[in-house]
Amino acid sequence: MTVYLALSAHSRGTAMIEHLNAAAQQAGRRRVTGVTTAHPLLNKLETKGHTIVDVEFEFTLDALIARAEHVLASATRRTTRGAK
Repeated sequence: MTVYLALSAHSRGTAMIEHLNAAAQQAGRRRVTGVTTAHPLLNKLETKGHTIVDVEFEFTLDALIARAEHVLASATRRTTRGAK
């Protein structure tokens, strides 16, 4: 269930940001990224015009899937050991 919730939140959040970016572009405003001063390096790079839009979704999705595979493999190992 945790894996489903993480993937759901990620895809819905990405869809929301894409919608906000489309609206901002139509209004001539800066695109929404979620990068704040709480992430100083990313904030500094973004203010200089750098973006990570193309990599952001895929990288995060790959990380979520890798973690899910790890959790599922650990659960399988525990179940297998308990059955012996």
